[in-house]
Amino acid sequence: MISISPDLQVDAWRRSNHRMGWGISDAAFHAITTPPELTKEDHADEVAAVVLFHGFGDDGTGNADAVASGRLAWEATRRNRKGRIWTCEHLDFKEPGCLRLWPGARPRPKGFYWGKVHTGSRYQTFSAAEFRARHQEESALSLEGLEMVAVTHSHMAPSIGSPGFPAMSLADYEVAPYGFGDYFDVPHLFFTNGLLALGLGHVDRNYPAFGIPTVRFP
Repeated sequence: MISISPDLQVDAWRRSNHRMGWGISDAAFHAITTPPELTKEDHADEVAAVVLFHGFGDDGTGNADAVASGRLAWEATRRNRKGRIWTCEHLDFKEPGCLRLWPGARPRPKGFYWGKVHTGSRYQTFSAAEFRARHQEESALSLEGLEMVAVTHSHMAPSIGSPGFPAMSLADYEVAPYGFGDYFDVPHLFFTNGLLALGLGHVDRNYPAFGIPTVRFP
């Protein structure tokens, strides 16, 4: 994962906002805070980059709507990649109740926020359930993984699955694949045969090719 300068990330968000008609205001861009520095602890933990994210909508409690944010990012990816993506038929961003932020996850803030991202290589031996039980000090990615490939780090898509950069289990999301409110899957983001793919994996199963990338919020 190549670290992108903060200014270039802001520029990428401006371009995507214009292209997709998201309606993020100039005031919101001017209010973006100075990104946090990576600390000695971050470097020791192999944190890869500081990345700019945006929480869209409102979940009814004053936080961002993580599902709507992910949907907008995936729609941007479909447009950017000219349709060269694949989505599992059981993952429908627009179907009420299909996808949600895991109830134990940290709510995502509305508007722009910075996060310190680890690619997930240290969590390739964990299932999503094991990670959730043991790692309360940091969050797995949810909308952040989709926004990276849609906006700030779109160049990285073909590298997902390469050494040191495993395919991504977005373990702060969870999916009820058959629509019965039984949330036993998590979205998996990977690259195969020229396609950026969003599939599903069981919350209790470890998939060795997939890491659980994480984000530390300021």
